[in-house]
Amino acid sequence: MQEKSIEKPVSLSGCTGSCDGCGKIHIRVFENHSLQAWQLNDHLNAALNVLKIPHKIISAAAPEDARIFGVTQFPALMLEKDLVCEGYVPTLQQIVAWLMERYIDHLKLHRLQRLTVPVDLSGESGNSLRFAWEMAKSIGSDIEVVYVMDSIFEGSRASSSGFLAGYGKTMQSELDVFIKNTLPESGEHGVKQPVITSKVLFGFPDASLLEYSSQCDFMVIGATGRSGFNKRLLGSVSAEVSRAAHCAVLLVPQNAVWYGFKDMVYTSNFDSLDPLRVVQTAAFATRVGAHISFVHVSPENETNEAQLEEKFRVITSLLPPELRKTTMVKIFGDEVMESLYEYTTSHKTDLLVFVTHERRFWENLLHKSITSEALLD
Repeated sequence: MQEKSIEKPVSLSGCTGSCDGCGKIHIRVFENHSLQAWQLNDHLNAALNVLKIPHKIISAAAPEDARIFGVTQFPALMLEKDLVCEGYVPTLQQIVAWLMERYIDHLKLHRLQRLTVPVDLSGESGNSLRFAWEMAKSIGSDIEVVYVMDSIFEGSRASSSGFLAGYGKTMQSELDVFIKNTLPESGEHGVKQPVITSKVLFGFPDASLLEYSSQCDFMVIGATGRSGFNKRLLGSVSAEVSRAAHCAVLLVPQNAVWYGFKDMVYTSNFDSLDPLRVVQTAAFATRVGAHISFVHVSPENETNEAQLEEKFRVITSLLPPELRKTTMVKIFGDEVMESLYEYTTSHKTDLLVFVTHERRFWENLLHKSITSEALLD
């Protein structure tokens, strides 16, 4: 007989649940130090880690605490004042569905409180700023404009010298002038204008933006910029940020104009059709009023069609009714990007959605990434 040591899951907060108005959802986990309680906490934390819902977890193990809330069996899970399960361990998919049904407005890609726009003071980045401005007006978000100063640095850190501090102030002034000259002076009458803030960061542009992306809701960046003299370089900063950022990144092609997002194409395969990524994309689509088509490109002799369709059915069943404006489309072709371009052109697609995957160095070097291929075109 194999024995397993079960450690009590660590509560994420010492909150007692009496802080109404804090802006976070209160989640109570009733546990009895069992394997089931450990599994419940594991599933819950996995869902919250990806959905990024502001929350406080309150752990309760005393029988008298359970009686107060009407809990008769352990483990049990309560979302605010709603007891969603007791006496069993729900699956990760069930927990995601419960959280989505109740707290969609708390999801980062549904809130979109702030759009972060990195610029390099070039005309191309000015176009991405205007695009973000129109998008922000449409969905009621604010804008943060970021410039990374990399001309003078020591290693990967900015110098603390007085000269650099003065240069930073100069760059801040130039950034503010750039914003003023790029955006219209007055907006439409009766339309709420986005609040604009600006910030100068110090260091290498790609590394600085990747680090800063962990604080962002959503990043809008031009597909080319000052380093875009070679189409294949893509403005290497944009490529690196889009590949490894901690938030969703919208790449804006040169001369693109905001008309809204009505039709989105999620490029799907077995790797990218991840339940939590689909939930995030559906939340964004609902926020901007778009319909999603999950487009799968396959060769004529593909044999996993039934598996893909079943996976799509299971994933979309997790979505609340208001997020189910989706369809699954299968197209045939040996060249994935060529087939996608033909489809998106004929269907007047507004936005292509790609999911990136972490790979080791040699996998990145050898793997023909569909996302990278799209970014280069």
